[in-house]
Amino acid sequence: FYAIMESLAIHDSRYAKLKQEGYRFVLDHIEQLIGRISPALSNERRAALASILVALIDGASLQVQFARGDVHGDGVNPLIIDVSTAIEHLLKHWK
Repeated sequence: FYAIMESLAIHDSRYAKLKQEGYRFVLDHIEQLIGRISPALSNERRAALASILVALIDGASLQVQFARGDVHGDGVNPLIIDVSTAIEHLLKHWK
């Protein structure tokens, strides 16, 4: 779905706008969640952290299909665990 949407957005402004609106929706909700977790963060810092988290998730969703085929006994790709750990670390230490 992501690849198709990207291709359409390059060639059709309607899809580009839809993609932009979709990202804005996701970023807004992640910023709200960050605000609940870390209410002392400024709006600018929440927005920056939300952008980083979305970038990590986007990258992981693309890379997991190309990552090594080995998975843990529970069927989870090690890349997903590493990205989850990175996100957890960011949330704990972002100031």
